Amino acid sequence: MPNGFHGCREEWERMESPLQEIDDLIEDFAQAHEMELSLNYHAWPNRRLKWAGDIYRLIDISLEDEREMTFNFWICAWRDGRRKRYWKNAYLREGATLPEIKEELQQLLQEGRETLESWHKKDLRKGSGLGGPSRSGL
Repeated sequence: MPNGFHGCREEWERMESPLQEIDDLIEDFAQAHEMELSLNYHAWPNRRLKWAGDIYRLIDISLEDEREMTFNFWICAWRDGRRKRYWKNAYLREGATLPEIKEELQQLLQEGRETLESWHKKDLRKGSGLGGPSRSGL
């Protein structure tokens, strides 16, 4: 659903409720590391931690499959220049259940932050404009 969720309220609550179980942990991590936290970007169940310096950096936990209730934990760095986006991304977990992510959450958040901080402008590659999973965009 590239354009977000268009179902009933009960279905939305079913899809987002697993993320609500980890909100406090994510909020604490965001505050401790001076990151901006956003919820449900593009009307899709996700949690995003974003910060900027010489490049933008993002940690994203997004619903991947609403039937299987699996999630992706991915990271991305980007910058825009001369009508092109330069970016790099990596998945730390793909198609995982939220209990699996929750069990490793602190480790995944720290690994994501450290990996992103190790990426610099020279590590980014020219892309078509958005990058990252199609539902999440940037």
